[in-house]
Amino acid sequence: MDKRSSSEMTGNADGAIVLRERPAPSEAYVAGAMPLEVKDRLSLLAPEDIALLKQLVPTGTADLGSVGFHDTGSPGKAILLLTGPLQHPVSLFQPARGVAIYLQKGDSFTVLPVDSPMSTRRILLEQDLQDTTYMVELATGAHQGGTAVEWRK
Repeated sequence: MDKRSSSEMTGNADGAIVLRERPAPSEAYVAGAMPLEVKDRLSLLAPEDIALLKQLVPTGTADLGSVGFHDTGSPGKAILLLTGPLQHPVSLFQPARGVAIYLQKGDSFTVLPVDSPMSTRRILLEQDLQDTTYMVELATGAHQGGTAVEWRK
């Protein structure tokens, strides 16, 4: 696993990317009326990923937390926009190919675009005392994971 930044989030096939709002550490993605602002100080998102985010999530603020690469043979990429701690474990299908954006709303996630092709493999998210953790199911059946977001009060 290649982890290029501290403890916010990693996961999925070719590179799960999770955006995290740093100015308000209790939230990861903040909805708003202004056009989406993507803060990618480490240049971890490809220009086409940023364009897709702005097209499908047109408003709010998102700050790139980190990127992780798992199972590099898969062409899918997940971008997770986390908004707060989970109340229950969540299991998400990984994208089979292309980019899928997962927008958290409570303990559920909206996948954008809605017709994204999905694999049978999963991304598992769970909450402990103050961290959201993840596990990514690999093609071999093994799992890799770690801390997704450290929610501070």
